Amino acid sequence: MGFFGTAASWPADTVLILQVAGFIILLLSIMYAKKKIFLRHFQMARITVSLGVVSLIWMVTSLVDSFQIISSHITVLSSLLTVAHATIGVIAMTTGILLASDSLITKTKTPMRAIFFIWAAALLMGIIVYIKYYLL
Repeated sequence: MGFFGTAASWPADTVLILQVAGFIILLLSIMYAKKKIFLRHFQMARITVSLGVVSLIWMVTSLVDSFQIISSHITVLSSLLTVAHATIGVIAMTTGILLASDSLITKTKTPMRAIFFIWAAALLMGIIVYIKYYLL
């Protein structure tokens, strides 16, 4: 049992907190970018990506541990949602890492906005997965 008092483990609760905190930090970093304080924006985006990488370690482990169950029930909504969350999350994390490390992605508004919305979609799906598996 996690520290929220749900059926989730403490790592699942920790990942939820890290992801929500990372998203809030990312939102704050956008405010710095709008004020043209780009160094602070960049630093905060890197913190967000770091929190995401830490979270990803547990999420990948959990997915691997649950892979047989998920793949044997792939047509069930919760399994489809988990696979969609994992897919979009990997895209968000990979592009976030590339952006934060100054690799392969030009830092302009268009790719940053796209990555932000992909990250937001992954977070929303992750929250839904958490609710589906641990609260319902």
